[in-house]
Amino acid sequence: MPYATLQDLTDRYGVDELTALTDRTGTGEPDPVVIGRALDDAGRIIESHLGSRYGLPLNPVDPVVQLWACDIARFLLYKSEVSDAVKARYASALKALVQAQDGSITLQAGGVVARPASDSVQFAGDDRFFDRDSLKVF
Repeated sequence: MPYATLQDLTDRYGVDELTALTDRTGTGEPDPVVIGRALDDAGRIIESHLGSRYGLPLNPVDPVVQLWACDIARFLLYKSEVSDAVKARYASALKALVQAQDGSITLQAGGVVARPASDSVQFAGDDRFFDRDSLKVF
């Protein structure tokens, strides 16, 4: 699920940058299909991290998740010559996702409670068929 929109990317990075990154046919406009694909990929990256801790899809979307989606999608739109600033924002988003995954930071996920991380193993099964009381006659 995309956690940001074309308008979110345009508001953050401007139509000129998005056009330069996505206009492959010379229309002078950002290509919504190319951007949509990058936003979908960013959403999959986000969900691959958060799915082990939060119910998906997140709804409503925490504003910080929207920011991460924009930074990840922007990075994915670059084919070459990615600036240090774009790389840094991408790396920061991935680092924050790992922190959200391990519980170091908590998201406001619209009533979705973070699942507690646990290092213990729990077993569940049926009650014992043979126990001390049932075997007393033998």
